[in-house]
Amino acid sequence: MEKLLSGYTLQELIENRISQMFGVNGADASIDQIYKGTSLAINDVLRARRKAFNTKVRDGQYKRVYYLSMEFLMG
Repeated sequence: MEKLLSGYTLQELIENRISQMFGVNGADASIDQIYKGTSLAINDVLRARRKAFNTKVRDGQYKRVYYLSMEFLMG
């Protein structure tokens, strides 16, 4: 995860998101703004991790496993 954050700590990512979305700094943000900023920052990290994973799978010619439940067809 350190590589994906590219030198930023999670707190800096959250403060950047709060600043971008609401135009306030972290100290002046409301609880709702902090919550939304945190969720957006975590979403950014997870998207970066997913992108790195997909690139690794695509470049390495790994196989993917898909699961489909057929239970809804019964009865």
